Amino acid sequence: MERMTRVNIFIPITRTSVARLDAFLTSIVQKYDGYTISEYRLGRTGNTGVWRDKEKKRVVKDDVALFIMDTKKSERALDADLVKLKGRMQREFKQKTMWITTHLIKRIC
Repeated sequence: MERMTRVNIFIPITRTSVARLDAFLTSIVQKYDGYTISEYRLGRTGNTGVWRDKEKKRVVKDDVALFIMDTKKSERALDADLVKLKGRMQREFKQKTMWITTHLIKRIC
């Protein structure tokens, strides 16, 4: 049994984000061991993000890809990495907010 941290990120999929996502994923696999991601072709993600936009006073729906990564990095090192990653993703994917969650897991090998 391995104790690890699972990182989940919902990435919005737009016409311009698909190409950026390929480059982003290449950089992630160079820094970490690997990841799992749902399909992310525009209009075919299988995942929909829904929220209430308070400024526009309406419900918004977007295609999103679910990114999952497990890591053995220490909490302190991972937190520092994820803060940088969040800023980078917000710039690259042109988003005000990106949600990243972490969960402690026990992986049974």
